[in-house]
Amino acid sequence: MTLTRHCFTCIVVAGFLGFAVPMADAGVILSYDSLLPSSGGSATALSRINSQTDSELVSSSGANNTFGNKAIMAGIHGSQNNVDGLGDQNDLVFRFGSTPPGDGILSGPLTAGHAASGPRIDFTYTAAKDQTLTDFSMKFFNNSNNASSYGARDAGLFVSVAGAAYIQFGSLFTSATGNGNHGTVTFSDSVSVGSGDVVNFRLTLTDRTRTNNDPQAGTRIGDVNISAIAEPASLGLIAM
Repeated sequence: MTLTRHCFTCIVVAGFLGFAVPMADAGVILSYDSLLPSSGGSATALSRINSQTDSELVSSSGANNTFGNKAIMAGIHGSQNNVDGLGDQNDLVFRFGSTPPGDGILSGPLTAGHAASGPRIDFTYTAAKDQTLTDFSMKFFNNSNNASSYGARDAGLFVSVAGAAYIQFGSLFTSATGNGNHGTVTFSDSVSVGSGDVVNFRLTLTDRTRTNNDPQAGTRIGDVNISAIAEPASLGLIAM
């Protein structure tokens, strides 16, 4: 009789755990795009889309552009929105090559170390609960005046959690030479984040053959989405 009662208790606990810990799907927790100042945006940077922010996983966030000495930031395009997402302003454009007679070439495969010299965007947020980072996506468009003399451009994503060294997130993206809308580019990986940790995504760009600044050549970024999965509660705590 005692054995039967114990087994029944085990079944009840197992059933409870099964209902208490559902499998979670990855979802967008943060979105950034080009917003008009009247919508709370900026003329020189991407801005957070408030309606897309998951407040259960994100407590605060921000985005900043850094140019470096190998590139300049052209700001918002005057008329085009090829990478438009939920934003209401035209494209954010990066131009390679520093002010004449500058040299915009970044040699070798793109690494976290290139971020100091080339253009980059930092997307920073503080985690409100334990989670696993899964995807970072963006729309990517190349604008070149002379495809025969402009080299392919690379985009690399690196992440730092709680002040740790930057590590590569997903694979490098290498675009073809010349003009082209590359649609949505997605970096996928799996990185654990604890509640209260500061997460910094660093999107780094380079043009491997740029030798001067040309207003007719630029790379446009928009419709950025960061996805994560909330970590389920501890089985031990649920059992208690």
